[in-house]
Amino acid sequence: MSITTKTGDDGETCLLFSRRTRKDDPRIAACGDVDELNAALGWTKAHLQQPEFAQKLTTIQQSLIALMGELATLPEDASRY
Repeated sequence: MSITTKTGDDGETCLLFSRRTRKDDPRIAACGDVDELNAALGWTKAHLQQPEFAQKLTTIQQSLIALMGELATLPEDASRY
């Protein structure tokens, strides 16, 4: 069973609104970094003993998801986002 889309074989990847950019675009690296931070916060939240901190981390994670959306949106599509 294949899970690849074969749309990235030419060195490009998708952004929001069906836009494409090179895989070495700094915005792609930034999205990956933000995603890793979000995953680390999720792991931390799962192991917390104090529920009040979990809600704070959820709020931060929601902001990070919005940030990834902005990073994955080209300037000409900003009004659509």
